[in-house]
Amino acid sequence: MQLARPIKAITVFAAILLGFAPVFRPASAVTQATPASGRFRVTLNGFRVNHESDDDILEGDGRGDEIFITTNLWSISADGTAHDLPGLRTKVMGDNRGRPDRILAGSGTPNSTRILGGLRTGDGYPTLEPWRRTGPVQPDHPPMVLWEGTLTDSRDGVVILPIVWEWDSPDRSASQASIERGLPLWFEGARRRALFGITPLGSATIQVIAGSIDLSGKAGTRPIGYVEADSTHSDQFTPQAMMLTYNLATLFAPSTAFSVKGVLEIRYVDKHDHGDYSLYLQVEQIATPTIPRTKAIRP
Repeated sequence: MQLARPIKAITVFAAILLGFAPVFRPASAVTQATPASGRFRVTLNGFRVNHESDDDILEGDGRGDEIFITTNLWSISADGTAHDLPGLRTKVMGDNRGRPDRILAGSGTPNSTRILGGLRTGDGYPTLEPWRRTGPVQPDHPPMVLWEGTLTDSRDGVVILPIVWEWDSPDRSASQASIERGLPLWFEGARRRALFGITPLGSATIQVIAGSIDLSGKAGTRPIGYVEADSTHSDQFTPQAMMLTYNLATLFAPSTAFSVKGVLEIRYVDKHDHGDYSLYLQVEQIATPTIPRTKAIRP
């Protein structure tokens, strides 16, 4: 059996789908190009509560919603290999009465002239225009840097997955355990789908990279975007992830949305519990890219 040719074809196809642009030259080629590269930053500027979730009716955990945001990251290469990168987690944001470890966020009590905390429908954080960054970045709440690094054309990329969680208690919930177990398999599915042309990770839009993660109950802390079981599937959560290559980053950074350059929206919507949140990420080029150079080589 001759397997070298099909495997090479799959790898080449994967590179194209990932947004990489391999260039093939005959063996007699006399030039070799140094690929372009640049340094980029992805910042979570803020979030908007399009609709608050159905929380504890007695609001024992605080007024309105209390949320935190986690971010998982992976680096990925043109040959399909991938590596976990250190993840991030914000502090809980919302009503901070008696909870000094929380970040005050939200309007709290409806029809009040005071900012009391507690996330309600229509709130934005850290401002009412959360897509626009107006203050310095913070280590544990928006605006905060999710990823910063160098991307090289045709060689590498990064997958950024933020998740919004509705906080209920400090205890580890079934949803948290399910997603913690399911994310490695979810990402592996994404990588394999790319290799066989099912999911084009190099698409120039925010997209669902792969399928859903099965959940084992929504009691306690749960992700916004929860979908309860029906006759066709179990409880599920579908991650919304962003893939950046050099080409996509240089495309996103100068583009304009919400009157701000480089801003992208990721949205999570519950199927039954009314939770609906938008996250606003901003892609920026923060250093002059390496100019492609061509040097002569002997065949």
